[in-house]
Amino acid sequence: AESAREKGHTVWQGGVGEALDLIPDTQPFDLIHLGQGLQRAADPVRVLRLLRMLLAPGGSLVLSTPNLDSEQIRWFGPSWAHWNPPRHRFLFSLRGVRAVAVQAGLRVAGQRSFSHESWTFRSLVSNGLSPDATPPKLREFAPRIAVWSRLLWDWRGRGDDLYVVLRDCDD
Repeated sequence: AESAREKGHTVWQGGVGEALDLIPDTQPFDLIHLGQGLQRAADPVRVLRLLRMLLAPGGSLVLSTPNLDSEQIRWFGPSWAHWNPPRHRFLFSLRGVRAVAVQAGLRVAGQRSFSHESWTFRSLVSNGLSPDATPPKLREFAPRIAVWSRLLWDWRGRGDDLYVVLRDCDD
């Protein structure tokens, strides 16, 4: 946000629920970055509807969310790092994001998945593979798994995180 301000852009920061209170309704946005907020919202459809009202014609809403279709879920099961009930109320697959988006009057304009070694490392640690698998030893495995994920699964939509671009259905 600070870097964007230094370049002369106007930036508002706040929670999703505060957006309509913080931002004048006459201010349309070409881009809204929701980040990892959708899975934390009590009502994801309502959040997307509110943010849709702030989009300029042709504008995009970009979000990221843990991927319920991640191949690493099958590997790690209940120790997958993204199972985080206090922070994540919902987990989405691409199909789930599409369903929520349609209810909010949005469509998926682009998507990809990505696996980052830091999340893989967290899954490895919480998995507790063996008593001698200390965090320094596990750190060696995480980059390897992330590379394999990029080669085998990310491009198929089975990476750990989804990155989705949403646009108004009317555009």
